[in-house]
Amino acid sequence: MVSWLESKRLLCMYLMIVITAMLYMGLKDDIPSENQVRYSVADNALFFGERGLAYSKQTISHSMINRLNTSGFEVRLTFSPLSFVKHNFQFLMLLSNGNAAEQFVIAQVRDYIIVMNGDDYNYRQKKPRLRIKITEPNRGYQQLKLTVTSGTTVLSLNGKKKVKKATKIFNLPNSELGVRLLLSGSELLENNWHGAISSFSVLPLEPMPGFEKIKFDASLENALDNVANSWLYIPREVALLKHRLFGNESFNLYSGSALKDIVLNFLGFAPFGFLIAALMFKIPVSFKHELSRFGLLLAATFLCGFLLSFIIEYRQAWLITRHSSLRDLYLNALGGVFGAIMYVVYVQLLALLDFSKKE
Repeated sequence: MVSWLESKRLLCMYLMIVITAMLYMGLKDDIPSENQVRYSVADNALFFGERGLAYSKQTISHSMINRLNTSGFEVRLTFSPLSFVKHNFQFLMLLSNGNAAEQFVIAQVRDYIIVMNGDDYNYRQKKPRLRIKITEPNRGYQQLKLTVTSGTTVLSLNGKKKVKKATKIFNLPNSELGVRLLLSGSELLENNWHGAISSFSVLPLEPMPGFEKIKFDASLENALDNVANSWLYIPREVALLKHRLFGNESFNLYSGSALKDIVLNFLGFAPFGFLIAALMFKIPVSFKHELSRFGLLLAATFLCGFLLSFIIEYRQAWLITRHSSLRDLYLNALGGVFGAIMYVVYVQLLALLDFSKKE
């Protein structure tokens, strides 16, 4: 047997090195913490970078959302995208009650603007949505207007192009705890939108005494004070507003990035499992059958891998660039078992070689 595998001290040292490396790789979150949102006086707009987010200081009240959904509402958004080539879902504006299945979203995918309720981003569930193509990408700022009444839903862009449905297909999400408005991202800081927003508003279609303004206009003379003192909040540093523990990601083998992630999560725990098995194999415990010894070794390795992975995945729910995943938890634990199996195979091969030499 290789000399270092015979030394408990060396095995423990290598195991600590492996665990330290795994914790570092699994928990590093080395992105700039500064919120990449700036106000441009020249453009009279808020510019959102790769990791930028603005959101309402106060939640919109339950009663106010009820009144908007009952009487009808209008959403206006003046924006200028930085790119028209990204294929992923980018949140331009989001109204959230904490439940992704009910959220109200205005997003960009390539040169299309999409309006929808819920989290059916890939349109697999075929939930109602409206989309409109940006046909004048070089005009700069685009004026989007959505009007929702009890019997119609109308989406228009720059006062020209319109998409109309003869039914009400959108509702603003509601909650007793209130609703938060976010610009250029979600509470999990996913799918950030890059570009500039000069104004937005959510308004009732009928006069409402005491209506709480949901409005920002960067062209106003006091725009800087508006940003600093209004209900819109731009934090100095980005931080998650919600934490998602052990998300249920699919085992999609047809996606190149997902397949790479699956393989790395599986094989990444193999050295850990190999070393755990090597240490446990040296415990002086007698077994009636060798298979019982191997079975206990694999079970213990699975448990150790599961506990280490649980610590990593749990902490990742609080990191901006990482995702806590149930899939990764299982893959890590099974990868540890795979490493233990490799050690068992190694031991068996050595036993066979010794036996053949004696023969």
